[in-house]
Amino acid sequence: MEGLGNEASLVEKLLHVRGIPMFARLRVRELVAVAHIASERRCQKGEVVVREGEEGDVLYLVMKGEMSVLKAVAPGREATLAKIGASDFFGEMALFDREPRSASVRADTEAHLLKIEAGAFTRIMELYPPIPMNICRVFSQRTRALHEKIQSSRFGVERAKL
Repeated sequence: MEGLGNEASLVEKLLHVRGIPMFARLRVRELVAVAHIASERRCQKGEVVVREGEEGDVLYLVMKGEMSVLKAVAPGREATLAKIGASDFFGEMALFDREPRSASVRADTEAHLLKIEAGAFTRIMELYPPIPMNICRVFSQRTRALHEKIQSSRFGVERAKL
């Protein structure tokens, strides 16, 4: 993040949290609550932030940098599922289901992240019901987009067979 010293102020965190889709519709008091529990993490290019199969209990918000979401497809081989940049997020599934990480995320550039621990986030969601409602909306949008991608991919394969 340009112009930042070692740590972002609460206001800078709040401004970035507001730019994340799952928090975009929240009121200022809810944004302040989320920004207050967010700590920072800086990553070097090539650093693996989360590893597929590991236990996860942290949500990451990207303030600056580019990340790749990677899925193991064979021993020693990974497929890139998505690219993530500033104002995006990852790690949200582990906050809710406490299952192992479904994919790895690697920094493609130096990155500046905000991280939110599951326990603190759960308390915030209990205090501010609009937060989980907004998250459900974003999850639904992502699920629909994935279904459309699968459907169009399947349709393309079926057309190729004809």
